[in-house]
Amino acid sequence: MFKTFLKIFVFVFFTLNISCNNEDEVKHSSDIMSKKEFISILIDINKTDALLTKESLFDNKLSHPDSLSYYNQVFKKHGVTREIFYNTLHHYLNDINKFLEIQKIVVDSITLKYNYLDSIERLSLQNNDLWALKRNWAFPDDGVTNSIPFEIKMQNQGTYTLSARIMSYPDDLSKDLKMKINANYSDGTFDQKEVKILLKNAQWLDYTAVIQTNINKKLESVDGEVTSHSESTTYMHVLVQEIMLTYEPFEDAMKQDSTIVDSIQEPPK
Repeated sequence: MFKTFLKIFVFVFFTLNISCNNEDEVKHSSDIMSKKEFISILIDINKTDALLTKESLFDNKLSHPDSLSYYNQVFKKHGVTREIFYNTLHHYLNDINKFLEIQKIVVDSITLKYNYLDSIERLSLQNNDLWALKRNWAFPDDGVTNSIPFEIKMQNQGTYTLSARIMSYPDDLSKDLKMKINANYSDGTFDQKEVKILLKNAQWLDYTAVIQTNINKKLESVDGEVTSHSESTTYMHVLVQEIMLTYEPFEDAMKQDSTIVDSIQEPPK
């Protein structure tokens, strides 16, 4: 993060120096942005830099006109000119302690933003359907004894719910038919939940298997079988529809993520 700030500083310092390189004019200028305004524009410059390129700013693209035009948009947004920004930069560079304090505020704010985006990405899994295979199956058309196995590599602690509509016919010969979901941990152990599928009356029924992961262990994957059955099964006559596998984070995790704020906070005096 500090390296990113230095890249921005070097880029701005040299590019703006092209149009405002008279030190005496800078020293006597009254066009100096407030500390809060200066911090805000530095944050926006950082975001602009991240959008423009992933390459180092110390390459041949330093003076790329498109890059400069994007920075001009940032200046326009804040209602300042490049000269005013340069004057302000020069002003705070005269007091290295003030500049380092500003640098810390900018870096901390950007870190908060990135952490917030990471939390949003984690929370975006909430109630999202993780199922990657086809949702509707018919046996024996899709296999005489198919168990519909699945596995997803996951490390997010929370509640995983496997659900589907299942119809079992009277001539179905599957034995010990059930829905099964497992949470597998890095230490080789696992938790398992099973739901028995008993009725063979050619009627659609909703089945759900729910498992909560162990927060004291490191989760590695979630797997299971939508129509698990005994190896002695010789023939299946079962229809399966609307398979879903959803994830919901634990409530405490959601509360923790909600405390992340997107704001600029100065360090205590």
